[in-house]
Amino acid sequence: MVVVTYALRAGPAGAILLGAAGGLIEDALAGNTGAAWTIATTLAALGVSGAARLTFADSPSVFAALVVVAALVREALYWAVLSLEGYQVGLGMHYTKIAIACALYTALIAMIVVWARWRFITR
Repeated sequence: MVVVTYALRAGPAGAILLGAAGGLIEDALAGNTGAAWTIATTLAALGVSGAARLTFADSPSVFAALVVVAALVREALYWAVLSLEGYQVGLGMHYTKIAIACALYTALIAMIVVWARWRFITR
């Protein structure tokens, strides 16, 4: 969610830098993913940066939708990179269920953050 928020405002260069930094930290903490999180987070941030030119991201519903789509795209890119690295393909359905649940939890958190920002900061 932090990467999406920054990518909406920073443009492509800032999105690539923060996406790569965030993904690199995730890869370093995971230890066995290669560069999957780095690639997935960077490409998702770049996609959000491009979508910011086409949408009105100040709307809470559009922001939450962008967060959910970015989370799903990031998870799909992560799985694609892992499968290219030789990860077991048979775990795809299990991972799809986890990715959808993760996107729903992210949407819930995004809506809470948007509501709290609207309620406490903008007034």
